[in-house]
Amino acid sequence: MTVGNPQFLYANDFTDTAVMVTSSNNTTIFKTRLIDRRPRIQHTTNGQTASNATYIYTPGDSPSISRIVIQNCNWAAFTATYNGGTAFSTAINVSGASGGDFYFEFNAVTITAEITITVTATSAAGLEKKVGQIIFSRNLYTFPDFASTMVFNPDPQQVINRLSSGRYVRYLLDSEMYGFQASMKTVSGGSNFTNLKTLLDEADINAVFFVPMPSTSAGEWNGVADHVFIQNGREIRNFSGVYFGGGNDVIFDMVPAGGV
Repeated sequence: MTVGNPQFLYANDFTDTAVMVTSSNNTTIFKTRLIDRRPRIQHTTNGQTASNATYIYTPGDSPSISRIVIQNCNWAAFTATYNGGTAFSTAINVSGASGGDFYFEFNAVTITAEITITVTATSAAGLEKKVGQIIFSRNLYTFPDFASTMVFNPDPQQVINRLSSGRYVRYLLDSEMYGFQASMKTVSGGSNFTNLKTLLDEADINAVFFVPMPSTSAGEWNGVADHVFIQNGREIRNFSGVYFGGGNDVIFDMVPAGGV
């Protein structure tokens, strides 16, 4: 993948707290925070300031995954493995980080045993381990590089309060988005257009996970991402000929799916 190309992922493959075991605060009410679509609601360990924290996911249906997304954590050092300690094709072994958000890509693997995330240090040192959301998924569609224009207009969700003086104060809510429009020009036919239609059909029915500008370099992703639906359909215009060029112009709007 070219870093910065927007990614669409399938919905989180792990949404059942019964398949999760955390080394601290392992009750359902706390584990739900790991899959909550509001990453500002963090899962926090209890009494693990000087010990490692583990997050173990053991599915029963052998899903295939190729992406891991971690949002709003204070982890400075951690590893992730699957099926009894096997490293992913791009090994996940982070150290010296300052927390924040992480996005990982690797060759698709089938989870027949478990995924284990082990957190060994926090930033600053000696704190309880905190994390807002963990997503395990696989690629649905990657925006390709086009010679023509792609326009992305995400807007952060915000609260607007009016003061008695008549002035307004705005509070941005982390990196959550309330609206997004994608516009792509001269999308070529063939498999690329077929894959784009597959994305649009999937997002008409199920929430998909959208990452506008991912980065696989630790600590360089801005954390902007959300679960979205396609809203109000989409517009596809087909062009051919010397003047217009060949291909399809595609415009669609997205809104956050919300909820857990």
